Amino acid sequence: VITYKIAYLLANGVDPSRILLVTFTRAAAREMVERAKTVTGRELSEMLAGTFHHVCNYFLRKYAPYVGLERNYSILDREDAESLMRHARSKYLERKSKEERKNFPQPSVLMAIYSYMKNTLKSLRESIVVKNPKFLDLKEEISEIFDLYEQEKRSQNVVDYEDLLFYAYRLLEENKEIRDREAERFLWVLVDEFQDTNYVQYRIVEHLSSKHGNVLAVGDDAQSIYSFRGARYENVEDFIKVSGTKIFKIQTNYRSTESIVKFINAMLPKKSVPKELKPVKKDGMKP
Repeated sequence: VITYKIAYLLANGVDPSRILLVTFTRAAAREMVERAKTVTGRELSEMLAGTFHHVCNYFLRKYAPYVGLERNYSILDREDAESLMRHARSKYLERKSKEERKNFPQPSVLMAIYSYMKNTLKSLRESIVVKNPKFLDLKEEISEIFDLYEQEKRSQNVVDYEDLLFYAYRLLEENKEIRDREAERFLWVLVDEFQDTNYVQYRIVEHLSSKHGNVLAVGDDAQSIYSFRGARYENVEDFIKVSGTKIFKIQTNYRSTESIVKFINAMLPKKSVPKELKPVKKDGMKP
């Protein structure tokens, strides 16, 4: 769908530099761009395309000082971020007794709480309730560790994946001039796997499309499985409610047999956008 949307826009005179494509994996972005190149016979190097993290990194390199970053920051991968969280935790626990240290959350748990908090813009308390409520009594202690973690990142001039989204969101939220300039540039914003976006990503899409209002989002709220990472299937509903939105339902299933498709139709959540899949393949074993 997105490949042919790109082809359609180019055929209608839209410059590639005025199209933004956001996907959830680098492979998906590469594949879509390659397909669009094949279909159109055009060079698309001017089109900004990639994951949310890639796109946010692009804006932060450009405007880093506006959110208190240096332009030459390094990006921590998940493993390095957890290692730094472990360091912050150890630093904090040095002051505590052996007994107090015993039942303290592990770095991976702290990282999960921190990540959820940043991706959803929820409070620390709300995030602990969702991710691991048994540590609610340690809210103040966890808050101190997160402060140490933030200090360490600043002193080392590094950011984690959550920072890329959060700082880009803040940049667009707090700087009208930058928001307007970037939103003016993108005539079209194309987003894949929309059901997997979190609140911060949704707001970034809103900001970048605030001038022209042209967003194509492909997604299926009934396939949302990443709520533990902060993904909101409600983003699909919120998007649909925006005035002037058009819905195009893609309900033909080419992959599964008729009996499987019937089974899935019966399982679709009642509160999801109404849909009924129609199989191309016939018969097949009963699930």
